[in-house]
Amino acid sequence: MPPPPVPHQTAFALAPAPRIAALCAAALLAFLLPEGRLGDMLALLATAAALFAAHERRDRDMLLATGLAIGLAPAGLLFAPLCIGLAIRRKAARDLPIAAGATLLTGFVLPWPPIAPTLPNLALLTSALPSSLALIVAFGIGMAAWLGARALVLPAGGVFAEARLGALLLAAVLPLPIGALGFVLMLAALPLPAPPRLHAANDNVALRRTVRLAA
Repeated sequence: MPPPPVPHQTAFALAPAPRIAALCAAALLAFLLPEGRLGDMLALLATAAALFAAHERRDRDMLLATGLAIGLAPAGLLFAPLCIGLAIRRKAARDLPIAAGATLLTGFVLPWPPIAPTLPNLALLTSALPSSLALIVAFGIGMAAWLGARALVLPAGGVFAEARLGALLLAAVLPLPIGALGFVLMLAALPLPAPPRLHAANDNVALRRTVRLAA
């Protein structure tokens, strides 16, 4: 007979539901705000789907959603380094062609809208100073490579934390609409699930707590 679930592990398993609702609402808001575009909203929805597929270790679904997100709009690049790094770590790199195919097919059917960054970040600087484009692109590629390398050694239960870090950093260089800021801030505001705490088989937790209270 399997042991009953630990309370904090049960909460951890149920936690993604409100996160999905919050991120989907933020993606919808990106479309409803002035100058919002349908492609950006769909890219953010696919990005959220990739995040939760990564959390549930559905690697093929994660890569498929990532490919769709990238093909829809630049906002789909927010989690791309994380998902690619996780796929390599989990020995799912053989499914990377699926993501590439989804990106190409989506980009062919629904090409990127004209890139007109409205989020005040480094991408907006290129419109005023075109000579900075190469430097900003190189900076973004280096940051994405660093995030992908971090995903190769990501500890268990750290997907949401790494997604938060990646979204905050890449939002500083990607040409994003102003509505994408709500999605990034929503992700940053969501509470992170506590990783499961492991104890040795001979660890008497009740005795340790009694001694700590007595002290």
